[in-house]
Amino acid sequence: MSKIEIEIPRRIVWGLLATLGAALLIITGVIVSPRGEDGAPLLLTPRLACLAKYRSDLQRWADILEQEDGELTSLLSPSATSDLFRQDNQVSQTYNRLFALSAEIDGTAPPPTLEDLHAMMQATASAYLEAADAAARWVGEPSEENHTAALDSLAAAGAALQRVYQNPWYANGR
Repeated sequence: MSKIEIEIPRRIVWGLLATLGAALLIITGVIVSPRGEDGAPLLLTPRLACLAKYRSDLQRWADILEQEDGELTSLLSPSATSDLFRQDNQVSQTYNRLFALSAEIDGTAPPPTLEDLHAMMQATASAYLEAADAAARWVGEPSEENHTAALDSLAAAGAALQRVYQNPWYANGR
């Protein structure tokens, strides 16, 4: 019995490996490439990367504001606990989170095309800060007038958030 040896030239092996590597990179690129509204891949230029990051930040901020809206709504609900220390803690934590978020939004430079949307988000964060401040006044002095003012302020903040949601730059990113 004799052995049969098959010799494959190195250039063919390297060519096969290069072809497999290129195919792997192309498949990975197709899978992870951002897509436009029509489903076609987008060329991610620095400008588009900046827009994509800002839209991601915008969505994260809106999610945080929605969570804080829920916190304030539960604090101001008629079934809320009458434990003043718990209410004070809840409103203080909510205010601090909203203050930090507002500072983050103010410190973020928007892309030039999204400056108006950025101003809307800043105004929305400020409206939620005012709602948290009104809730704190109600916790400090639980009168019907303060409760109504806090609910009105929260409703105005919620309306501002809805305007952000209706913006095409936000809606298309969701």
